[in-house]
Amino acid sequence: MSRSRSLLAAGLFLASAAVAEDPCSLDAAIAAYTAGAYARSADLFERARGCARFEATDHYNAACAEALAGRADAAFASLGRAVALGWANLEHLDTDTDLASLHGNPRWKQLRGAVERLAASDLRIWGGAAFDTPYRESLPEEERIAGLARF
Repeated sequence: MSRSRSLLAAGLFLASAAVAEDPCSLDAAIAAYTAGAYARSADLFERARGCARFEATDHYNAACAEALAGRADAAFASLGRAVALGWANLEHLDTDTDLASLHGNPRWKQLRGAVERLAASDLRIWGGAAFDTPYRESLPEEERIAGLARF
């Protein structure tokens, strides 16, 4: 019985190590960011890039880690990818302290302009009278998160 338990423990350990080393997992990148290990976080985001589930917000989060790690070129590249995938939260962009080191860079104005244009386009699409329903403000939080707040 003792040998079986040892084998089970070893198997679980190896399985957990395999999950932790999954190059497509963003959990490790987020954990490193949360711990203040920004260079490590940026490296882990870069390793995960190209995975099917790497979305606009993931590129934005990678940019935050890259900017905090002093990697301006990588941060602007990640922000460009995020915008190309539809990330258009201008208010968040303007107030996110993670990106403060980029504000003095000449590329910031161009990036901000791209986000502003995309946000304006979104507003034209989703801000029309057809979507201004009496239900819009009364939707529960989980439906807003699911994207139903636009209806």
